[in-house]
Amino acid sequence: MAYLLGGIRFELFQPPFKAANATYINIYSVPLPFTLIFSSYERVFTRLRQHYLASTVLMGLLTGRPIREMPSVKLYSIQFGMLPKRRKTVRETWVILTGKA
Repeated sequence: MAYLLGGIRFELFQPPFKAANATYINIYSVPLPFTLIFSSYERVFTRLRQHYLASTVLMGLLTGRPIREMPSVKLYSIQFGMLPKRRKTVRETWVILTGKA
């Protein structure tokens, strides 16, 4: 039995009859909890809440000073946390795909 992302479970099935050159797989759907589905949005919302509900922002609203915006680097690091810090160049990607320099 094995699990895949997205709540899919599969296992090899032994058919009751003799099957030549065939493999049977049973695939089952496993329900995912809402917390797992929306966890990435929760992280972004938490970071936005920490930034915009800070005391400096509330004092800015009361005194009329401009509210500083969240630096895009921080926001992108939360939204796209799985992406590498530096993008690969076309040449590096070509070497990875073909194995040739």
